[in-house]
Amino acid sequence: MASLGSLPHGELVVAFSPEHAKIIAEGDRIRRQVQEFLYEYARRPAGESREVGKTSRDEDGDFHRGLTPDDITVTVAGSEVGGHSAFLPSWSRGRNSLTQTEMIR
Repeated sequence: MASLGSLPHGELVVAFSPEHAKIIAEGDRIRRQVQEFLYEYARRPAGESREVGKTSRDEDGDFHRGLTPDDITVTVAGSEVGGHSAFLPSWSRGRNSLTQTEMIR
């Protein structure tokens, strides 16, 4: 989530494998806590993004992919075979493409 190749502000999806979701749930974490944790720790120093031309802003401190923890959609996807989770960046906010979610039963 904090890679230099995906730095424009925008929404994103983190799809945990069932194996990883089970580990998270065993710690009694709820979705909101996962969003807040990822927002807090998945960041990079703003200077690094300037060095690679990913932002022209004069920012100090850290760069977050989203603007708030609410910009992180957390879901479970995949099968029980193998623990492969994924980070999926969305289009930037400037393109007016916001994440839409709906529960499938």
